Amino acid sequence: MTPARKLAPPLAAGNAAVFKPATETPLSGLHFARALHDAGLPAGVLNVVTGRTAEIEDALLDDPRIVGITFTGSNAVGNRICRRLADRNVRFQGELGGKNASVVLRDADLPVAAKAVAAASFGQAGQRCTATSRVIVEQPVYAEFARLLVEEVEALTIGPGSDPATTLCPLSSPKQRDSVLAHLAGAVEQGATVLTGGTADTEGERAHGCYVRPTVLAGVTPETAIWREEVFGPVLAPRAVPDFDAAVEAVNDSDFGLAAAVFTRELSRAYRFADEAECGQVAVNTTTGWDVHLPFGGIRDSGTAYKEQGEEVLRFSTRVKTVAVHFGA
Repeated sequence: MTPARKLAPPLAAGNAAVFKPATETPLSGLHFARALHDAGLPAGVLNVVTGRTAEIEDALLDDPRIVGITFTGSNAVGNRICRRLADRNVRFQGELGGKNASVVLRDADLPVAAKAVAAASFGQAGQRCTATSRVIVEQPVYAEFARLLVEEVEALTIGPGSDPATTLCPLSSPKQRDSVLAHLAGAVEQGATVLTGGTADTEGERAHGCYVRPTVLAGVTPETAIWREEVFGPVLAPRAVPDFDAAVEAVNDSDFGLAAAVFTRELSRAYRFADEAECGQVAVNTTTGWDVHLPFGGIRDSGTAYKEQGEEVLRFSTRVKTVAVHFGA
């Protein structure tokens, strides 16, 4: 999905592109490029380079023909690219980290909210930039919402993505699995309680995979590291707050600003949340809706000013030229 939405606008605008797939998952990128080739894309318009970034980034980033770079990944790598391009006239579009929050207000449809939050948190095992990792719940409905949420999470089926019955897939690599488990261990050391999950899943054939059980943590505070740091795995932390104002404050108390959602039956509070949530995307009574015809991108440490998708993406993929013409004597 990410390469498709990144490559379509610059190609449509008449650019050539170099595509560097993620190191862990190059095969899907090669199949994608092959599909475009088979559809008639001229040779040389799309070029694919695979390999470990550390070994090839000099050749990629320092080539004088590069006029723009769009990157999805970690803040550490994105910031390094940005610094490297700082003294050159090269555009940089970064879709970086996130610590997305869903807010459940006291008047929300709690079963609907629990189902939507579980899907947003554990789809693709939480390995999505827009995955919900924080849930902020008004105190009067916190206990009931937490109960419903755990029920939804425990109903997930862990397994390989090739199995149609699977609703929670493995993580992308042993390194990522171990990173998620380290985040969980740190949260428990800081006082969090595991409501469900919290360990690797090594049962049967899953012993040879990178599976982590979907995890819901309680007792997380704003000072807990896992409340602030991106885990990029199947981990969700709900926290109770007293009222709407405290919920908005908790959403905005983050270095990131990619996406947020609010669940409520009161339209005025939904509109107010959309105004006050400091992020690039806001959803109401859902956690999706940012289709390819709509601009996509975060603020703060979540990304740069150039947006992906929608007509806004053409600002990155094109240059403006002003022409003044005079005919006559």
